[in-house]
Amino acid sequence: MIGRVNTGGGGTGGTLTVTAPANVTVTVSKDGKTKTKNSGTSGVVVFKGLASGTWTLTITDGAQTSSKPVVVTADYSTVIAFFTATINITYPAGSTCTCSDGTTTLSAPDTSGTWACIVPNAGTWTVTSTSGAETDSKAVTITTDGQSTSVELSYALFLFKPNAPSDIIAGEWELTGNSTVTAEAELTVKSVNNYNGDRSISARTKGQIDLTEYSTLQATCKASGGSNTKLEVYSGSSVVASTAIGTDLTTVTVDISALSGLHSIGFGGNHTAYLTITYTATEIKLMK
Repeated sequence: MIGRVNTGGGGTGGTLTVTAPANVTVTVSKDGKTKTKNSGTSGVVVFKGLASGTWTLTITDGAQTSSKPVVVTADYSTVIAFFTATINITYPAGSTCTCSDGTTTLSAPDTSGTWACIVPNAGTWTVTSTSGAETDSKAVTITTDGQSTSVELSYALFLFKPNAPSDIIAGEWELTGNSTVTAEAELTVKSVNNYNGDRSISARTKGQIDLTEYSTLQATCKASGGSNTKLEVYSGSSVVASTAIGTDLTTVTVDISALSGLHSIGFGGNHTAYLTITYTATEIKLMK
């Protein structure tokens, strides 16, 4: 933040009174001009004769440093302290990533996809990743020194994450009798064959989603019971794209680049008479 607390008149130029931790080096700088003092045991230093404008106020004890901008137009006072909080950012690899509170903008040192961003002050920080025309942003609130929080950016649309199902997943499903769907830490779909004979049975969302902008459906999932189990995309009741699902939890993908318009998502497989196939997913997302 930019401090503007009036403390009265001050002669030629502005007077800035700084309250800082005791026995630290306090520096103000602007346009190549720098003034430095030690805060001593009182923690209070006064800089006189400062030209109007924005000065950078910095404190350091040799091991840690904190800075902030201060606007000087007459006589002002401000408080500065050491502050360090961490935003652990996961973003799409190959992208650029920034973190800004509107005054200070920090940039990731590389495009690796992970960044432990150290922010110097409390406030609302907006984390943004960009790759070509793709971008994603999220706001993170920092309130206390030493705070550590995490945020994930993605160019994907998540249909299911643990304890965070989308409306299409949390909504109604087309199911046979006695079948169930739960969407909590995992998405669990139990599809029951109520018939006296082996047959192929599907379980799909009643809600639909526009796939026009997406090229890939990706899911981390598995199936137990039955055979020929698949992750499927439906147009109405017809399967228009699919991929096989095994008995081990594995990430699979479905090419949906040729699809456009509204479609449903679901599972299908061959059931033995009166038995159940259980489909389990820990993540389902659409990728551009």
